[in-house]
Amino acid sequence: MTWKSFKEYISLESKLREFQNTPFRNTPEVNDPISLPVEGAIPEWLSGTLYRTGPGKFNLGKDGKEYMIKHAFDGHGFVHRFELVPAEQVVHYNSRHLGKSAEKKLAKEPNGPTTFFGHATDTSGFQWFTNALRRFEASIMGPPGGNKPNEDDPSARPVGVTVTPNYPAPASTKKRPVETAEDAHVLVTKTDANILQKVHAKTLEPTMGYTYGHLDKRLASGPLSAAHHQYDPETKEVFNFVTNLGRKPSLVAFKVSASGETTILAEIKQRKLPENLQGNTYNAKEGDFVPTYIHAFWMTKNYIIFPESPLQYTNNGLDIVLTGNLTASMRWDNEGPMYLHVVSRHGDGHVTTLPVEPFYTFHTSNAWDTVDEQGNIQLHLDACAFPDGDVAYSVHAFGHPVRPTDEPKIIRKTHTKPRGITMPPVYDGLAFGDLKRYTLTWNTEKASTSATILTRNVEFPRFNPLNTLKPYRYVWANQQIMVSDTSCERYNLVKIDLETGKLTKFDKPGYACSEPIFVPRSMKAGEKEEDEGAVLSLVNILDTKDPEKDRCILLILDAQTMQEIGRCDVGDFTTTTFHGSFVDQHFENVSMN
Repeated sequence: MTWKSFKEYISLESKLREFQNTPFRNTPEVNDPISLPVEGAIPEWLSGTLYRTGPGKFNLGKDGKEYMIKHAFDGHGFVHRFELVPAEQVVHYNSRHLGKSAEKKLAKEPNGPTTFFGHATDTSGFQWFTNALRRFEASIMGPPGGNKPNEDDPSARPVGVTVTPNYPAPASTKKRPVETAEDAHVLVTKTDANILQKVHAKTLEPTMGYTYGHLDKRLASGPLSAAHHQYDPETKEVFNFVTNLGRKPSLVAFKVSASGETTILAEIKQRKLPENLQGNTYNAKEGDFVPTYIHAFWMTKNYIIFPESPLQYTNNGLDIVLTGNLTASMRWDNEGPMYLHVVSRHGDGHVTTLPVEPFYTFHTSNAWDTVDEQGNIQLHLDACAFPDGDVAYSVHAFGHPVRPTDEPKIIRKTHTKPRGITMPPVYDGLAFGDLKRYTLTWNTEKASTSATILTRNVEFPRFNPLNTLKPYRYVWANQQIMVSDTSCERYNLVKIDLETGKLTKFDKPGYACSEPIFVPRSMKAGEKEEDEGAVLSLVNILDTKDPEKDRCILLILDAQTMQEIGRCDVGDFTTTTFHGSFVDQHFENVSMN
């Protein structure tokens, strides 16, 4: 980092602090399960457990006053567990804070070398320099615990973006008694870093911290990964990547078999553009791979597709180590396209790199590959696409709704674009992107790409898991409804028919719905209709004036009609959850994130 870029970062961090002033509230812990009565009904077939995770603790230390986190993505992770029991028409609920040790450390050393996604710290120049040295030293020392996963202090690094049952984890190095079925189940939380956390399937107590390097030492050096992995339900293989930063950055794609064997599929160091690109190439250029913020990617039966978006990490990602802030280490490249790196699942490595229109995606939907009549390979990739990098700053207050009584500052008059990203955000909430389908076509003679809008204003897409890696018809997602004079900003639930374009909505004023978890009526292919099942969502019901009157419910919808069939009150509080997974009564994956 040059002296110029150092001053730029100090100025940028100061500007981030100016608009990061959201008064987040802590989520109350419910460690011992409580029984929640159901209003309406749980369908008799809907027996299993819903897990949801997200930030739950922002105000740390004694009385929550020793350290305040002011970015939605940096709140310490919580896991929520909802056990649905149709026979008793009851839901058993418990939750847990995943970072108790991390909280103590941060409260004790508030100006220490913690790395945040976007929370902007206020430290002296000397402390900033000292923290940079400590982070650099930690980066070259490798994963915490060396070659062994951390079981002595598993809550030292809270992880709370996705929660995944039956995910690969190292074998325990400590002998623990297995007294119940839940003791043997594997439940893992993940984030966009090479850090994972294993938690107990029932108590939700953290039991192990680890990295992908603990599965295979070749994956130890890459500090970044994706919170959203890919999974093939037929081969039972898990796919993900790690990103190496520095002078020669690279993306290392890998898979883990059902037996736990790790295979490196490719190491992407350079773009591999075909010579026969046709149509709009969006100023595509050959060159070295540039580390970008990747939250999710695509997979088909034969290929994995990794995005190299214009939302890049500056100085090949080294600024993350130096600054300790991922958001402040990002820039939007106004000149370049989105590069899609295609990797073979069958040993052929990095096949090609194809450019499409510039966009960023947090969340991909389904994908599949075909061969057309001329023998061209075609990849069909669905994603919720943002047209620029402004979302990197606007997510700071996600989950904290704008109310009609809030100070009217939705549209501000003065904006700048440091590093190509609008500051401060134009809107005080999170405006969604569009669900788009990107089609990549190539053979030895030509290559081309195209994009089609499927639905406007869509995020958090889910679909029937029986259609994974296949053409599909239905998507369940959220749409954003802006604040009005009479209603708070909210996220509704919507079912999208991709064939007809028809939208079927569940939308009530004051209902801020979380990501819809679609649970199919049957896990046997062809036994039921594609949209036959239930949609589960953890919903914050918001008062237009007084946050103290907010409450939280678990909502059950008929997935076909999007009509409510059941609900239960969770508590007189609100909580932000990003993602969730559902397992049946045998802890088999039904709807996995």
